[in-house]
Amino acid sequence: LFIPNSILVAMKYRSGLLPSLRSEKFRIYRRNLTSITFLIPVVLWSALGMAIAISFVLFIVLMIMMWSATRATAINIVSLISAALITYTMKKVFVEVFGKYNFAAFYRKKPALINIVSVALECWHIFLSIAFVTTRAIILIVLAVFFIGRIDRKFLADDIGLDFYPI
Repeated sequence: LFIPNSILVAMKYRSGLLPSLRSEKFRIYRRNLTSITFLIPVVLWSALGMAIAISFVLFIVLMIMMWSATRATAINIVSLISAALITYTMKKVFVEVFGKYNFAAFYRKKPALINIVSVALECWHIFLSIAFVTTRAIILIVLAVFFIGRIDRKFLADDIGLDFYPI
């Protein structure tokens, strides 16, 4: 993954797809010509570090799920997550069906009904926002674990989708 990517980037520089001589960062590029020598050692150590991190996270999760002292708490957490996912799915289906019959583009067909539903959804979102923030934090932690071994892109680059909301 890393070697072909570095070759691809070098080819883009040579073909002119990526600016090098006319770039604002030309002086930085010129001073760091030997940084390519980091490629093989970083590939080795980052892959090892990522494997250790993923193994550690999986070990902790499995230990919490299997150890008799924490099994009851783990089952409660799994049931809460399941309930939150079921609630979120119900909300998505309701909003989709409700919006299909009560909105025309950005216009409300039945303003009174939509106001009542909007207040109900705001109350619903008070609970769901707790789950949303927790889920987002967990996704960030999981992305951090998976990106320990990536040297070819920035952590949280523009094309990496955390969710549909800005970071």
